[in-house]
Amino acid sequence: MKTIFVFGSTQAGRHREGAALEAAKHWGAREGQSAGLQGDSYAITVKDHSLRNLKIEIIERNIKRFIFYANLQLINKVDVSFKITEIACEADAYTAAQISPMFKSFLDLPEVSLPDSFIDAIKEARPKRKRTPPDIVFKILEGFTAGKRQAVLAREFGLSLQTVCTICKKAT
Repeated sequence: MKTIFVFGSTQAGRHREGAALEAAKHWGAREGQSAGLQGDSYAITVKDHSLRNLKIEIIERNIKRFIFYANLQLINKVDVSFKITEIACEADAYTAAQISPMFKSFLDLPEVSLPDSFIDAIKEARPKRKRTPPDIVFKILEGFTAGKRQAVLAREFGLSLQTVCTICKKAT
């Protein structure tokens, strides 16, 4: 099984510290590439060109792009797992309580490894109810036309229809 190392990046794609440096040294992250799949890693942009933290709404949008990509891989039974780092949780950034809810859909998936701080924060904050697994969501959408399915996914993940179409093309 191939493991994808998921880390926070800058808009300039500078991978010089922490998890980003590890991604560059050991997981194939490319200098100058700020987001997306690169080697055996996936970058999520969390800082601007001046190394200031992006607004949490922008980070959430970037995380949603990753979640959409990861769910497509898992639904299509790609033999892959994801090791997620403490994205955007450096000393002067956000807390695990602020970022971890964005990853809560991955909490019980064996193919996804979340940091302990994220797991603890999610468990503390989550209501006691079952979630619909991504494969069930995609199964429900099978009856839809491709266009309608993409529109529903765009709305569900908060992405533009163009982004969803691009990701779907790359996943096939």
